[in-house]
Amino acid sequence: MVYAKNGEFPELAKHVEYAQNTKNLPGKHGTRRYLTRLTNKEKITGNRRKACPSSLERPPGKQCDEYPMASTWQGADTGGGNFSRRMIDDTERGRRPSPEPLLPV
Repeated sequence: MVYAKNGEFPELAKHVEYAQNTKNLPGKHGTRRYLTRLTNKEKITGNRRKACPSSLERPPGKQCDEYPMASTWQGADTGGGNFSRRMIDDTERGRRPSPEPLLPV
């Protein structure tokens, strides 16, 4: 999946770029630090709850976005707590395309 800062999902693209380049999180194109798919629904929910708890204030028109995604083993909880979260435009987050398949574990 490719996001461009001048494309349809600019806030999402900026968040992914920040997470990969500034926080050195996995998943960056051209590296061997892959994201791996997680299918256990309880673990996915745990990742989401840790990254974007319901107690976290969301400004009007914004939603919490986490990286790495909750559906990866590198997510906020299963990945050991090294993650990024950012409030992004809720219309972007709701329209984002389904991710391409990740490498199975």
